[in-house]
Amino acid sequence: MAVARATLRPVRRLTHDAERIAATGYLRERADERRSDELGRLARAFNKMLDALSRSVSAQRQLVADASHELCTPLASARANLELVELHATLPADERRRHIAEASGELREMTHLIEELVELARGDAHEPAKRPLRLDQLVETAVATAARRSPATTFRTDLRPTS
Repeated sequence: MAVARATLRPVRRLTHDAERIAATGYLRERADERRSDELGRLARAFNKMLDALSRSVSAQRQLVADASHELCTPLASARANLELVELHATLPADERRRHIAEASGELREMTHLIEELVELARGDAHEPAKRPLRLDQLVETAVATAARRSPATTFRTDLRPTS
């Protein structure tokens, strides 16, 4: 009985470590991996798994923070344009249409971002289709978005078609 208890003590310790980490959710804790036998190897594998899980949780938090920021910008811009139209009923018709068009553009952009987030959340790990990318068009789109969001800033580009 004493031999069995002594033999199982490291297994109980490793089990206790795993249960404690699972209960607290504190992924920085580690199992004791100083042993040179199979239990030490199991503890090292468990700790590597915790490291990978910790990196995954960090990446997920960063993604949520980035997505929140990316969604807030067009939302704030659309809201500002619509509030401007609402508060200033005497705006000329062409200016009202411009503000509404800008708000619609921001909402379309936000819809696209949300669709991309939903696709990411589904976890469909499919390889994106490879297609030619024209850098001049990519820059043109980015500059147009920046110009819409920062009307006081002037952007100058000298773009030529790329292939």
